[in-house]
Amino acid sequence: MQANSEMLNYIATLPKVRQKLYEEAEPRWDSGVTSEMVQASYDLIQILEQILVRLASCYPERHFGEHGAADYMNSVIASRFLWHRAHLEPHGAGKHGTMIGPMVCGYVIADVEEMIKDMVFSLTVLPMLDFDYKQWERRWKQPLEGQNKPPIMRISLSGVGSDTLLTDLDGAGIKYVHRLPEPGQMMNAGELVEIAKVAVPAIATVLVAWISARASRKVTITLPDKKIVQVEGRSVQEVEHLLTLAQSVMVMETKKPDSPKT
Repeated sequence: MQANSEMLNYIATLPKVRQKLYEEAEPRWDSGVTSEMVQASYDLIQILEQILVRLASCYPERHFGEHGAADYMNSVIASRFLWHRAHLEPHGAGKHGTMIGPMVCGYVIADVEEMIKDMVFSLTVLPMLDFDYKQWERRWKQPLEGQNKPPIMRISLSGVGSDTLLTDLDGAGIKYVHRLPEPGQMMNAGELVEIAKVAVPAIATVLVAWISARASRKVTITLPDKKIVQVEGRSVQEVEHLLTLAQSVMVMETKKPDSPKT
């Protein structure tokens, strides 16, 4: 069995369906209430799962196991929840507080969106159907202007001493996941800090204080339109607003930290 014209029409609508899902979830993600943020993600994932099940109807009977495609997709997605929760808590379950819930959901949504993209490719490109997959893929992956994915902020650390930011985050009680570079990479290369965006007001306060402490410190924020803005000289309120829009954040220490006096 392969995708018929009705299924191809359905597939063509999926980028708009995705956009609508994000529009509905966005106010709840921005609520600052962890339970609301997580539930909004659960609701979105449930609909993405239904899309997978419908796409699976183009495959042979029992292709996804004796219990059917719905059971198969549910099991795969459940395993992604378990995997992301496990790797995001390297110090043990519950050590990073409630921030882990929204972060896990963000990763799972990305996984399920990729599964949908994979199935569309397999159903349209491999059988060589008359379907412009490249155009569909661009629409599917298109950033949704003014909208953020489930609230996970990634801050890149650059330069020896940039990790002093972690001390300030700890002092402010902000929970985060610190990802070290792969073995073999140069010191401080590829370090990332992942924080739930529910903490944006506190993060803004910490960044403004951190950059003000030394002239050698820089913080840049990349916006969805690829514009890069400097944090230096901005108020906490301005930085908080920029962080809600941020596509990425980079923290830089351009001068070696002073050696402790003996």
